[in-house]
Amino acid sequence: MLSATFTAIAACTPQVHTEFEDTTAEGADTAAPDLEDTAEPGETGLDTGSPDRDPVLPWIDLISPGFGPRGGGTRVELDGGGFTDDVVVHLDGSEARVVSVTADGLVVETPEIEAVGIVDLVVSTAGGNAVQTFRSLDFDDATGLAGAIGVVEWVSYLGTYWSAPAPSDYGGARWRFLDVPADTHLWDEYGPGEDLCRSGEADLGTWVAWEPEVSDVDLLAEESDVELTWSQEQGWFVGSLDTSTWRAESSYGLSYPGSSAVPAFEVEDFAHTPRVLELISPDLTGDRIPSLSSEDLTFVWKPAGSDRIVFHLWRDAGHGASETESVVCTTQDDGEFTVPVSAWSGWRAGDTLYVIIGAVSEGSGTLPLDNSDSRVAGVSWVIGAASTSR
Repeated sequence: MLSATFTAIAACTPQVHTEFEDTTAEGADTAAPDLEDTAEPGETGLDTGSPDRDPVLPWIDLISPGFGPRGGGTRVELDGGGFTDDVVVHLDGSEARVVSVTADGLVVETPEIEAVGIVDLVVSTAGGNAVQTFRSLDFDDATGLAGAIGVVEWVSYLGTYWSAPAPSDYGGARWRFLDVPADTHLWDEYGPGEDLCRSGEADLGTWVAWEPEVSDVDLLAEESDVELTWSQEQGWFVGSLDTSTWRAESSYGLSYPGSSAVPAFEVEDFAHTPRVLELISPDLTGDRIPSLSSEDLTFVWKPAGSDRIVFHLWRDAGHGASETESVVCTTQDDGEFTVPVSAWSGWRAGDTLYVIIGAVSEGSGTLPLDNSDSRVAGVSWVIGAASTSR
């Protein structure tokens, strides 16, 4: 029997122009119409564009989001009225790019500014100015980079050959803000490139955390939320999942309570989980541990609709760390991958090979504090074991 010691890892008012053609028949009644029932100007609600009318003063009812990085790049939606095609928007004196405009809605992209704190956002038209406050955060624009990384995971054990007490399937979550946003992904830690392996282990600790000023955040699940607590020692927000809070093929949101540095915010699709990973071959599900050689390491699985499949194979001689070896790999979720014999520096019969395979999907949410991506991965892991043979 084997000991389960591994822990897996979103007005121009039309002018009305009417031309009249004189088609009055000779002798017809050409008396003027009765104007007593004619609506006074403005009663119909239609702005005819008369040059005698003053332009409408713009106004702002709602701005979303009301904050963003001083580095710019934030798409801001403004609800209100009096917006026209010639509208100009400034943030702390710098002109914002107008993305779209209607009579009652405006979308702009914030410019880079120097100021941090509360600044004025000014909407200007021929009718005048409307002013709303905007909170400029002390972050650069990190569009296209990872600003949060980690895992929301479920671990399933294969086979019944584990030593007592038999391990139970379990789930958990851990993630962190990156101190310096980077173009990185979870699967980058599992191989030097696509369809490649390397000797060693995945080290998620290489990502330096930006330490938050809050102790707890909520992972927003479909049926119940999961509280994650900041671990100063580990440098992660951490928490546990059970069968009521883990969902395959599901999206998890984030609720951040806010602090002096960052306002409260929510992120949709902070993490996204794949389908449950189903390993077809080799068969590691029996009650007796199978035997595998280094030439038998072709893995076949049912595609899980994930972004990547990652492998961690751990060969353990049971006689100390000097006689153990780990190999990690990453590949596309296309249903088959072979770990090459050359990935191993040593191989001998009689060792225990732990097989850890994960289907990895990333979230697609955007963090409003700096416009970075949430690349927190949903992972469905399976763990099995085999005895090594020549």
